[in-house]
Amino acid sequence: MVNVPFVSEEFQRAFRNTFQGQVNSGRDLHVSDIVIPVVDFTPTASGTSLPESLRYALNRNTTNFSGGATSTGNSFGVTAGFYRCVATISGNTGEQKLEIVLRNGVTNIVIQALSIKGDTSNPFGSVSKDFIFFQEVGDDAQYDFSEFSGVGFFDINVTPIADVNGNLINPSGYDPQ
Repeated sequence: MVNVPFVSEEFQRAFRNTFQGQVNSGRDLHVSDIVIPVVDFTPTASGTSLPESLRYALNRNTTNFSGGATSTGNSFGVTAGFYRCVATISGNTGEQKLEIVLRNGVTNIVIQALSIKGDTSNPFGSVSKDFIFFQEVGDDAQYDFSEFSGVGFFDINVTPIADVNGNLINPSGYDPQ
């Protein structure tokens, strides 16, 4: 390896703009005359990572919850992390409500609510939501389904997409190699 010095004001400006802390320190840090390349062979850097739209695919890691009777405090049984949730409720004449709730024993936080209300002129209804939620350590993600009148049904798919530290979880069976 031969050390070949170069001077580039544009490169030094880019360095100063990227590392703002050195501008506020009262002294100007200087870039080295030597550039040492860093080669990253991870799937993300090499462009072989799974496209974002495919990371959220329903797969064998997906857990399904469905039913049609009023019930509360039903745990998804998942660990801390990020999850994709696809929830649907449907019903005939009457009113139904589905809530996705984070509970920690002290407070309950409704992170998503779906409700429908049908009548004789519009007897059947359906509502779906597709969203991402984060369950922190100590929380329990649960669902509550209520039938205030009529007959209703719910269907929920929960898919892990990243652990509590934000490390992506690939769909079951996917191998980027």
